[in-house]
Amino acid sequence: MFTLILVIALITSLVEYAKLRKSGKIRELAVSASFLGIGLILSVLRMAGVKLPSPFLLVRLVARPIGQFVSAILS
Repeated sequence: MFTLILVIALITSLVEYAKLRKSGKIRELAVSASFLGIGLILSVLRMAGVKLPSPFLLVRLVARPIGQFVSAILS
């Protein structure tokens, strides 16, 4: 299964990055490569059985103080 994910990521990156490089969109290429790399690492870790924290924890960590601030202003 690891091999399948790596092959799909490689094929996707070759097709997409060739188009981006041709059109001179270097920033988009860098951002896309970063997201693909992060996603690939997280996918492999998840398949290896590593316990990963929920992304909701980060959203809650950021949103709670903002919600409390807005609530304090409006009440």
